[in-house]
Amino acid sequence: MSREFLMFIAYKTVESFGTTNNNFGQFGKAKNFIAVIAALNIIEILLTINSIFFEQRISLSISLYFILIFSVFVIYFLISLVFKRSVLAKAIKRYKDTNFNDSGKVVGLLYLFINLGIAVGLVIEMERFEY
Repeated sequence: MSREFLMFIAYKTVESFGTTNNNFGQFGKAKNFIAVIAALNIIEILLTINSIFFEQRISLSISLYFILIFSVFVIYFLISLVFKRSVLAKAIKRYKDTNFNDSGKVVGLLYLFINLGIAVGLVIEMERFEY
């Protein structure tokens, strides 16, 4: 997937959130959306690796929650380096007249809720089988 496609899906997903009506006012919200999705994917990967390769389960303590929240900020910083305003401008120009213009929000929200469900399921599984 290209950066433009990811940015367009995120932009269409957060387009109606809030009161800002111009395209670049939604830019920060789209970056936040991408950061949350990326953080969820990384958490899912780490929890899956832990459950497959290690016998000791992760203990969900306050320090682990702090690390998970801090990782979202680190991911947001890295995403800020990759996704610039020019990427959003190219994405709007390229995908404005396609089918993704109508279904972008559905794709983005569906991806968010599926990932959120998987992450919550993995965390519950980790707590249930904690030694």
